[in-house]
Amino acid sequence: ASFAHFNSPRSLNHILAGLQSRYCQTGSCARGHVPLNAVKVFIGEAEVAIEAKESRCKRNSGRRQRIFSKSAQTAKNHSTVKPPLSPSSMATHLSRFATTPTSGLVFSENRLQMAFLEEVNRWRYSAEVPTLAEAEAYCAALARSHYENFPVVSWLLPRRLHQHFYNVYAFCRWSDDLADEVGDPARSLELLAWWRGELGACNAGCVRHPVFVALQKTIQQFSIPREPFADLISAFEQDQTVHEYQTIDQLLDYCRRSANPVGRIVLRMAECDTPNHVAWSDSICTGLQLANFWQDVARDAQIGRSYLPRADRQRWGYTDEQLSFRRSTPEFVALMRSEVDRARDCLLSGMPLVSAVPSWLQVDIDLFIQGGLQILQEIEKIEFQVWEVRPVVSKWTLARLLTGSVGRWVTRRVRGS
Repeated sequence: ASFAHFNSPRSLNHILAGLQSRYCQTGSCARGHVPLNAVKVFIGEAEVAIEAKESRCKRNSGRRQRIFSKSAQTAKNHSTVKPPLSPSSMATHLSRFATTPTSGLVFSENRLQMAFLEEVNRWRYSAEVPTLAEAEAYCAALARSHYENFPVVSWLLPRRLHQHFYNVYAFCRWSDDLADEVGDPARSLELLAWWRGELGACNAGCVRHPVFVALQKTIQQFSIPREPFADLISAFEQDQTVHEYQTIDQLLDYCRRSANPVGRIVLRMAECDTPNHVAWSDSICTGLQLANFWQDVARDAQIGRSYLPRADRQRWGYTDEQLSFRRSTPEFVALMRSEVDRARDCLLSGMPLVSAVPSWLQVDIDLFIQGGLQILQEIEKIEFQVWEVRPVVSKWTLARLLTGSVGRWVTRRVRGS
Protein backbone atom coordinates (compact mmCIF):
# COMPACT_ATOMS: atom_id res chain seq x y z
CA ALA A 1 0.00 0.00 0.00
CA SER A 2 1.43 3.36 -0.98
CA PHE A 3 0.67 6.38 1.20
CA ALA A 4 1.39 8.96 -1.50
CA HIS A 5 -1.02 11.45 0.02
CA PHE A 6 -2.20 11.72 3.59
CA ASN A 7 -4.07 14.83 4.63
CA SER A 8 -5.51 14.04 8.06
CA PRO A 9 -6.01 15.45 11.52
CA ARG A 10 -2.88 15.34 13.62
CA SER A 11 -3.95 12.35 15.71
CA LEU A 12 -4.49 10.12 12.67
CA ASN A 13 -1.40 11.44 10.94
CA HIS A 14 0.69 10.31 13.88
CA ILE A 15 -0.96 6.88 13.84
CA LEU A 16 0.53 6.57 10.36
CA ALA A 17 3.89 7.79 11.62
CA GLY A 18 3.82 5.16 14.35
CA LEU A 19 2.79 2.52 11.82
CA GLN A 20 5.68 3.34 9.52
CA SER A 21 8.19 3.40 12.39
CA ARG A 22 7.03 -0.05 13.44
CA TYR A 23 6.76 -1.77 10.07
CA CYS A 24 8.67 0.01 7.33
CA GLN A 25 11.68 -1.90 6.12
CA THR A 26 14.92 -0.29 4.96
CA GLY A 27 14.73 0.60 1.29
CA SER A 28 10.94 0.72 1.07
CA CYS A 29 10.31 3.50 3.60
CA ALA A 30 11.06 6.12 0.97
CA ARG A 31 8.08 4.83 -1.00
CA GLY A 32 5.90 4.50 2.08
CA HIS A 33 5.37 0.75 1.66
CA VAL A 34 4.21 -1.32 4.60
CA PRO A 35 3.00 -4.92 4.97
CA LEU A 36 -0.66 -5.63 4.33
CA ASN A 37 -1.24 -6.73 7.93
CA ALA A 38 0.09 -3.41 9.12
CA VAL A 39 -2.37 -1.61 6.85
CA LYS A 40 -5.22 -3.59 8.40
CA VAL A 41 -4.03 -2.62 11.88
CA PHE A 42 -3.85 1.01 10.80
CA ILE A 43 -7.36 0.93 9.34
CA GLY A 44 -8.67 -0.46 12.62
CA GLU A 45 -6.96 2.23 14.65
CA ALA A 46 -8.21 4.92 12.27
CA GLU A 47 -11.80 3.70 12.43
CA VAL A 48 -11.68 3.75 16.25
CA ALA A 49 -10.37 7.31 16.16
CA ILE A 50 -13.08 8.37 13.70
CA GLU A 51 -15.81 6.83 15.82
CA ALA A 52 -14.52 8.57 18.94
CA LYS A 53 -14.30 11.95 17.20
CA GLU A 54 -17.79 11.63 15.71
CA SER A 55 -19.16 10.75 19.15
CA ARG A 56 -17.49 13.81 20.62
CA CYS A 57 -18.92 15.90 17.80
CA LYS A 58 -22.48 14.90 18.66
CA ARG A 59 -21.95 15.69 22.34
CA ASN A 60 -20.25 19.02 21.65
CA SER A 61 -22.88 20.06 19.13
CA GLY A 62 -25.63 19.95 21.73
CA ARG A 63 -23.34 21.48 24.33
CA ARG A 64 -22.45 24.36 21.99
CA GLN A 65 -26.10 25.19 21.37
CA ARG A 66 -26.60 25.51 25.13
CA ILE A 67 -23.59 27.81 25.33
CA PHE A 68 -25.03 30.08 22.63
CA SER A 69 -28.38 30.45 24.34
CA LYS A 70 -26.90 30.92 27.80
CA SER A 71 -24.40 33.52 26.60
CA ALA A 72 -27.16 35.40 24.83
CA GLN A 73 -29.32 35.46 27.95
CA THR A 74 -26.50 36.52 30.24
CA ALA A 75 -24.59 39.06 28.17
CA LYS A 76 -25.75 42.57 27.50
CA ASN A 77 -26.08 43.90 23.95
CA HIS A 78 -25.51 40.39 22.63
CA SER A 79 -27.28 41.13 19.38
CA THR A 80 -24.33 43.21 18.19
CA VAL A 81 -21.80 40.41 18.49
CA LYS A 82 -21.86 37.02 16.79
CA PRO A 83 -22.11 34.11 19.24
CA PRO A 84 -18.52 33.19 20.13
CA LEU A 85 -17.39 29.68 19.34
CA SER A 86 -14.65 27.66 20.97
CA PRO A 87 -12.01 26.40 18.55
CA SER A 88 -12.12 23.01 20.24
CA SER A 89 -15.72 22.47 19.12
CA MET A 90 -14.65 22.97 15.51
CA ALA A 91 -12.33 19.99 15.49
CA THR A 92 -14.35 17.12 16.89
CA HIS A 93 -14.98 14.80 13.94
CA LEU A 94 -13.64 13.83 10.54
CA SER A 95 -15.49 15.09 7.52
CA ARG A 96 -14.63 12.32 5.04
CA PHE A 97 -13.05 8.88 5.00
CA ALA A 98 -12.10 7.51 1.58
CA THR A 99 -9.69 5.16 -0.14
CA THR A 100 -8.23 5.33 -3.62
CA PRO A 101 -6.06 2.82 -5.47
CA THR A 102 -3.24 5.31 -5.92
CA SER A 103 -3.18 7.22 -2.66
CA GLY A 104 -4.09 4.55 -0.11
CA LEU A 105 -5.99 6.06 2.82
CA VAL A 106 -7.05 9.68 2.40
CA PHE A 107 -8.63 11.69 5.20
CA SER A 108 -10.04 15.10 4.28
CA GLU A 109 -10.13 17.73 6.99
CA ASN A 110 -10.62 20.79 4.81
CA ARG A 111 -14.12 21.40 6.08
CA LEU A 112 -12.99 21.11 9.70
CA GLN A 113 -10.07 23.45 9.21
CA MET A 114 -12.21 26.00 7.41
CA ALA A 115 -14.68 26.05 10.30
CA PHE A 116 -11.86 26.29 12.81
CA LEU A 117 -10.11 29.11 10.98
CA GLU A 118 -13.39 30.95 10.51
CA GLU A 119 -13.78 31.09 14.29
CA VAL A 120 -10.17 32.17 14.76
CA ASN A 121 -10.45 34.82 12.06
CA ARG A 122 -13.68 36.12 13.57
CA TRP A 123 -11.69 37.48 16.47
CA ARG A 124 -8.37 37.93 14.71
CA TYR A 125 -9.57 40.33 12.02
CA SER A 126 -12.98 41.56 13.14
CA ALA A 127 -13.37 45.08 14.51
CA GLU A 128 -16.07 43.84 16.88
CA VAL A 129 -15.12 43.94 20.56
CA PRO A 130 -17.42 42.14 23.00
CA THR A 131 -18.54 43.83 26.18
CA LEU A 132 -17.20 42.62 29.52
CA ALA A 133 -20.52 40.88 30.25
CA GLU A 134 -20.43 39.07 26.91
CA ALA A 135 -16.80 38.07 27.38
CA GLU A 136 -17.38 36.75 30.89
CA ALA A 137 -20.42 34.78 29.75
CA TYR A 138 -18.31 33.29 26.96
CA CYS A 139 -15.51 32.21 29.29
CA ALA A 140 -17.92 30.73 31.83
CA ALA A 141 -19.79 28.76 29.16
CA LEU A 142 -16.52 27.49 27.69
CA ALA A 143 -15.27 26.33 31.08
CA ARG A 144 -18.51 24.51 31.90
CA SER A 145 -18.72 22.76 28.54
CA HIS A 146 -15.50 20.72 28.60
CA TYR A 147 -14.74 17.37 30.15
CA GLU A 148 -11.86 17.58 32.59
CA ASN A 149 -10.38 15.36 35.28
CA PHE A 150 -11.73 17.79 37.88
CA PRO A 151 -14.22 20.66 37.66
CA VAL A 152 -12.78 24.06 36.83
CA VAL A 153 -14.56 25.52 39.85
CA SER A 154 -14.84 23.38 42.96
CA TRP A 155 -17.63 23.52 45.50
CA LEU A 156 -15.34 25.15 48.09
CA LEU A 157 -14.21 27.98 45.83
CA PRO A 158 -15.58 31.37 46.95
CA ARG A 159 -18.20 32.67 44.55
CA ARG A 160 -16.24 35.91 44.11
CA LEU A 161 -13.49 33.89 42.39
CA HIS A 162 -15.63 31.77 40.07
CA GLN A 163 -15.47 34.11 37.10
CA HIS A 164 -11.73 34.65 37.49
CA PHE A 165 -11.11 30.90 37.35
CA TYR A 166 -13.32 30.68 34.26
CA ASN A 167 -11.27 33.44 32.61
CA VAL A 168 -7.95 31.71 33.28
CA TYR A 169 -9.34 28.38 32.09
CA ALA A 170 -10.58 29.96 28.85
CA PHE A 171 -7.09 31.30 28.15
CA CYS A 172 -5.57 27.86 28.72
CA ARG A 173 -8.27 26.18 26.62
CA TRP A 174 -7.76 28.47 23.65
CA SER A 175 -3.98 28.16 23.89
CA ASP A 176 -4.23 24.38 23.91
CA ASP A 177 -6.65 24.31 20.99
CA LEU A 178 -4.48 26.59 18.88
CA ALA A 179 -1.64 24.15 19.46
CA ASP A 180 -3.47 20.85 19.06
CA GLU A 181 -6.56 21.36 16.90
CA VAL A 182 -5.08 22.97 13.79
CA GLY A 183 -3.42 19.88 12.32
CA ASP A 184 -0.45 21.79 10.90
CA PRO A 185 2.50 22.67 13.18
CA ALA A 186 3.53 25.65 11.03
CA ARG A 187 0.01 27.05 11.12
CA SER A 188 -0.19 26.45 14.87
CA LEU A 189 3.02 28.38 15.38
CA GLU A 190 1.59 31.27 13.38
CA LEU A 191 -1.61 31.31 15.42
CA LEU A 192 0.23 30.99 18.72
CA ALA A 193 2.35 33.98 17.71
CA TRP A 194 -0.88 35.91 17.14
CA TRP A 195 -2.16 34.71 20.53
CA ARG A 196 1.07 35.91 22.16
CA GLY A 197 0.51 39.28 20.50
CA GLU A 198 -3.01 39.42 21.95
CA LEU A 199 -1.53 38.74 25.39
CA GLY A 200 0.88 41.63 24.93
CA ALA A 201 -1.96 43.89 23.78
CA CYS A 202 -3.97 42.86 26.85
CA ASN A 203 -1.12 43.88 29.14
CA ALA A 204 -0.94 47.18 27.25
CA GLY A 205 -4.66 47.80 27.79
CA CYS A 206 -5.89 46.96 24.26
CA VAL A 207 -8.22 43.94 24.18
CA ARG A 208 -10.34 42.53 21.36
CA HIS A 209 -10.74 38.79 21.89
CA PRO A 210 -13.45 37.80 24.42
CA VAL A 211 -10.96 35.75 26.44
CA PHE A 212 -8.69 38.74 26.93
CA VAL A 213 -11.57 41.15 27.51
CA ALA A 214 -12.51 38.99 30.51
CA LEU A 215 -8.97 38.04 31.51
CA GLN A 216 -7.81 41.65 31.66
CA LYS A 217 -10.02 42.25 34.69
CA THR A 218 -8.53 39.20 36.43
CA ILE A 219 -4.97 40.24 35.62
CA GLN A 220 -5.55 43.75 36.91
CA GLN A 221 -7.41 42.75 40.07
CA PHE A 222 -4.73 40.29 41.22
CA SER A 223 -1.71 41.97 39.60
CA ILE A 224 -0.81 38.75 37.76
CA PRO A 225 2.44 39.17 35.83
CA ARG A 226 2.67 38.38 32.13
CA GLU A 227 5.25 35.62 32.62
CA PRO A 228 3.03 32.62 33.51
CA PHE A 229 0.74 33.24 30.54
CA ALA A 230 3.70 33.73 28.19
CA ASP A 231 5.34 30.57 29.55
CA LEU A 232 2.24 28.53 28.71
CA ILE A 233 2.25 29.81 25.14
CA SER A 234 5.97 29.04 24.92
CA ALA A 235 5.33 25.42 25.93
CA PHE A 236 2.60 25.05 23.32
CA GLU A 237 4.96 26.47 20.70
CA GLN A 238 7.61 23.96 21.74
CA ASP A 239 5.13 21.13 21.23
CA GLN A 240 5.09 21.98 17.52
CA THR A 241 8.82 21.43 17.02
CA VAL A 242 10.15 19.21 19.82
CA HIS A 243 9.02 15.60 19.94
CA GLU A 244 11.82 14.06 22.04
CA TYR A 245 13.88 15.22 25.02
CA GLN A 246 17.55 14.49 25.45
CA THR A 247 17.89 14.99 29.22
CA ILE A 248 15.68 15.19 32.28
CA ASP A 249 16.68 18.84 32.68
CA GLN A 250 15.16 19.63 29.28
CA LEU A 251 11.98 17.82 30.24
CA LEU A 252 11.75 19.62 33.58
CA ASP A 253 12.21 22.94 31.81
CA TYR A 254 9.25 22.04 29.62
CA CYS A 255 7.21 21.21 32.73
CA ARG A 256 8.25 24.56 34.21
CA ARG A 257 6.47 26.27 31.34
CA SER A 258 3.65 23.83 30.57
CA ALA A 259 2.41 22.95 34.07
CA ASN A 260 3.91 25.18 36.76
CA PRO A 261 2.42 28.49 35.51
CA VAL A 262 -1.14 27.32 36.25
CA GLY A 263 -0.27 26.67 39.89
CA ARG A 264 1.42 30.05 40.16
CA ILE A 265 -1.62 31.85 38.75
CA VAL A 266 -3.91 30.06 41.21
CA LEU A 267 -1.66 30.99 44.14
CA ARG A 268 -1.70 34.60 42.99
CA MET A 269 -5.49 34.64 42.93
CA ALA A 270 -5.48 33.02 46.38
CA GLU A 271 -3.11 35.79 47.51
CA CYS A 272 -0.61 33.35 48.98
CA ASP A 273 2.22 33.22 46.42
CA THR A 274 5.15 33.33 48.83
CA PRO A 275 8.46 31.79 47.69
CA ASN A 276 7.81 28.63 49.71
CA HIS A 277 4.28 28.29 48.40
CA VAL A 278 5.48 28.72 44.83
CA ALA A 279 8.23 26.11 45.26
CA TRP A 280 5.77 23.57 46.65
CA SER A 281 3.27 24.34 43.90
CA ASP A 282 5.91 23.94 41.19
CA SER A 283 6.86 20.55 42.63
CA ILE A 284 3.24 19.37 42.59
CA CYS A 285 2.54 20.62 39.07
CA THR A 286 5.73 19.04 37.71
CA GLY A 287 4.93 15.76 39.47
CA LEU A 288 1.43 15.72 37.98
CA GLN A 289 2.79 16.44 34.52
CA LEU A 290 5.33 13.62 34.80
CA ALA A 291 2.67 11.21 36.09
CA ASN A 292 0.51 11.99 33.06
CA PHE A 293 3.49 11.46 30.75
CA TRP A 294 4.17 7.99 32.17
CA GLN A 295 0.47 7.13 32.07
CA ASP A 296 0.32 8.02 28.37
CA VAL A 297 3.61 6.62 27.05
CA ALA A 298 1.78 4.57 24.41
CA ARG A 299 -0.62 7.35 23.43
CA ASP A 300 2.21 9.83 23.02
CA ALA A 301 4.09 7.35 20.85
CA GLN A 302 1.05 7.17 18.56
CA ILE A 303 1.29 10.91 17.91
CA GLY A 304 5.04 10.81 17.41
CA ARG A 305 6.19 12.03 20.83
CA SER A 306 8.35 10.55 23.56
CA TYR A 307 8.86 12.20 26.94
CA LEU A 308 11.26 9.50 28.13
CA PRO A 309 14.59 11.39 28.14
CA ARG A 310 17.18 9.85 25.85
CA ALA A 311 19.87 10.04 28.55
CA ASP A 312 17.65 8.07 30.94
CA ARG A 313 16.92 5.46 28.28
CA GLN A 314 20.62 5.07 27.59
CA ARG A 315 21.36 4.81 31.29
CA TRP A 316 19.03 1.83 31.65
CA GLY A 317 19.95 0.29 28.29
CA TYR A 318 16.63 0.85 26.52
CA THR A 319 17.51 1.34 22.86
CA ASP A 320 15.90 3.48 20.17
CA GLU A 321 14.88 0.32 18.33
CA GLN A 322 13.10 -1.06 21.38
CA LEU A 323 11.34 2.28 21.81
CA SER A 324 10.20 2.40 18.18
CA PHE A 325 8.82 -1.16 18.43
CA ARG A 326 7.27 -0.43 21.85
CA ARG A 327 8.87 -3.37 23.54
CA SER A 328 8.42 -4.08 27.22
CA THR A 329 11.80 -5.34 28.35
CA PRO A 330 13.52 -5.58 31.75
CA GLU A 331 15.39 -2.42 30.77
CA PHE A 332 12.11 -0.63 30.07
CA VAL A 333 10.69 -1.71 33.43
CA ALA A 334 13.78 -0.36 35.21
CA LEU A 335 13.50 2.90 33.24
CA MET A 336 9.82 3.33 34.07
CA ARG A 337 10.40 2.52 37.73
CA SER A 338 12.97 5.31 37.98
CA GLU A 339 10.68 7.81 36.23
CA VAL A 340 7.73 6.88 38.45
CA ASP A 341 9.88 7.32 41.56
CA ARG A 342 10.97 10.76 40.40
CA ALA A 343 7.38 11.85 39.81
CA ARG A 344 6.33 10.55 43.22
CA ASP A 345 9.15 12.46 44.91
CA CYS A 346 7.94 15.67 43.25
CA LEU A 347 4.37 15.15 44.44
CA LEU A 348 5.37 14.29 47.99
CA SER A 349 7.74 17.25 48.16
CA GLY A 350 4.80 19.57 47.56
CA MET A 351 2.60 18.12 50.32
CA PRO A 352 3.26 20.98 52.80
CA LEU A 353 1.34 23.28 50.46
CA VAL A 354 -1.98 21.63 51.38
CA SER A 355 -2.10 23.01 54.90
CA ALA A 356 -0.40 26.29 53.97
CA VAL A 357 -3.03 27.64 51.56
CA PRO A 358 -6.48 29.06 52.42
CA SER A 359 -9.03 26.50 53.55
CA TRP A 360 -11.10 26.71 50.36
CA LEU A 361 -8.13 25.59 48.26
CA GLN A 362 -6.89 22.73 50.44
CA VAL A 363 -9.21 19.97 49.19
CA ASP A 364 -8.37 20.65 45.54
CA ILE A 365 -4.60 20.63 46.08
CA ASP A 366 -4.78 17.52 48.24
CA LEU A 367 -6.95 15.79 45.62
CA PHE A 368 -4.55 16.68 42.81
CA ILE A 369 -1.64 15.22 44.76
CA GLN A 370 -3.53 12.06 45.67
CA GLY A 371 -4.73 11.68 42.09
CA GLY A 372 -1.18 11.90 40.78
CA LEU A 373 0.06 9.41 43.35
CA GLN A 374 -2.77 7.06 42.40
CA ILE A 375 -1.80 7.20 38.72
CA LEU A 376 1.73 6.18 39.67
CA GLN A 377 0.37 3.37 41.83
CA GLU A 378 -1.75 2.11 38.93
CA ILE A 379 1.38 2.03 36.76
CA GLU A 380 3.10 -0.09 39.41
CA LYS A 381 0.09 -2.41 39.63
CA ILE A 382 0.48 -3.37 35.97
CA GLU A 383 4.22 -3.82 36.54
CA PHE A 384 5.06 -0.86 34.31
CA GLN A 385 3.61 -2.54 31.20
CA VAL A 386 2.29 0.76 29.84
CA TRP A 387 2.85 -0.28 26.22
CA GLU A 388 0.17 -2.94 26.58
CA VAL A 389 -2.23 -1.34 29.09
CA ARG A 390 -3.04 2.27 29.83
CA PRO A 391 -3.28 2.67 33.61
CA VAL A 392 -6.44 4.47 34.66
CA VAL A 393 -7.95 5.65 37.92
CA SER A 394 -11.50 4.33 38.24
CA LYS A 395 -14.45 6.49 39.29
CA TRP A 396 -14.74 4.52 42.51
CA THR A 397 -11.11 5.19 43.29
CA LEU A 398 -11.59 8.88 42.53
CA ALA A 399 -14.57 8.92 44.88
CA ARG A 400 -12.43 7.33 47.58
CA LEU A 401 -9.68 9.88 47.02
CA LEU A 402 -12.19 12.72 47.25
CA THR A 403 -13.61 11.31 50.46
CA GLY A 404 -10.13 11.09 51.93
CA SER A 405 -9.27 14.66 50.91
CA VAL A 406 -12.50 16.02 52.40
CA GLY A 407 -11.93 13.97 55.57
CA ARG A 408 -8.46 15.41 56.03
CA TRP A 409 -9.82 18.89 55.37
CA VAL A 410 -12.48 18.46 58.08
CA THR A 411 -9.84 17.18 60.50
CA ARG A 412 -7.66 20.23 59.89
CA ARG A 413 -10.67 22.51 60.41
CA VAL A 414 -11.57 20.83 63.69
CA ARG A 415 -8.02 20.96 64.99
CA GLY A 416 -7.67 24.55 63.88
CA SER A 417 -10.77 25.58 65.77
